[in-house]
Amino acid sequence: MARSSRLLSHSPARWKATPWKPKPLPPLEEAAPPPQQEAGLGCQSALQPSLAPGKADLREKATTAGRSYEALQLWLVLVTLGVSLAIAVGVALVYSPAVAANYLLGAIVGVVYLRMLGRGVAELGKSRSRLGVTRLALFVGLIVLATQVKSLQILPIFLGFMTYKVTLLIYLVQTLTRLSSSA
Repeated sequence: MARSSRLLSHSPARWKATPWKPKPLPPLEEAAPPPQQEAGLGCQSALQPSLAPGKADLREKATTAGRSYEALQLWLVLVTLGVSLAIAVGVALVYSPAVAANYLLGAIVGVVYLRMLGRGVAELGKSRSRLGVTRLALFVGLIVLATQVKSLQILPIFLGFMTYKVTLLIYLVQTLTRLSSSA
């Protein structure tokens, strides 16, 4: 059975490398509608054609986006605390108050971790080029503490720490249902 020589050719001329150029991203949609102007000035701006956004418009969009990010951070922290307290009450009823206390310890450290993550992401484009590993030290320190102290239990602390992920899933489901209902 004869094989095709084209399939077995490994010559460098056949496998030329072409330089890869990334495609530019499409422009971002407007973060929020422009603020309403006073009654007498609204009709004047409606008559003028819209020009490219100036520096003031960009600053306004950045502050609007910053405020919405801060509101998201606050919402995530509050929902994480609420979910943690609800789960801790359930754990205290089913197991024991000691296991619930271990769970709450992990949940509190998880909230601190979430706040540190939020601050790191907020600084990412401004003063940092990548996220640090300080948060990982927080988690490792918690687990080491749980292994060294006899009254602490590793599994409830670990599950309490991961409670912030439940909050992220709640936010994801809310966002997806909001998007599917608006489409």
